[in-house]
Amino acid sequence: MPSVSDLPEGPVRRFAEELHLHYRAARRPTLRTISEKVHELGLEDPSLGTASKETVRRLLLGLTLPTWATVHVVYLALCRLAGTDPEATYLGEFGQVSYQRDLERAWNEAVDYSPVTTVTMTMTTWPQEPPF
Repeated sequence: MPSVSDLPEGPVRRFAEELHLHYRAARRPTLRTISEKVHELGLEDPSLGTASKETVRRLLLGLTLPTWATVHVVYLALCRLAGTDPEATYLGEFGQVSYQRDLERAWNEAVDYSPVTTVTMTMTTWPQEPPF
């Protein structure tokens, strides 16, 4: 997991933390192992997304927010490597909660997040009217 100085607190970090839960459960596999498992899953179900080693690396570091299809297939690969059910749930504060839904919610919040940027605009006055 990246340090707070590399990936500050916020929705993107929360998403990366959620994904890292599954990465750790899979016993921290190599990027090659994850991308090979993604490829295998794609052969089983061509409708699934794809992810290269570089995409997986950037995803785990919180450097990219790819489509849900890509996040989902990486999640499925991590679950397969961990020997866990991708549809597994846990008892949350308000009842049963799905790990997959938690990840999807965190991904949506990260995608929707956009830092506020202040833009300063200045007016330029023209010495004369431009010719028409």
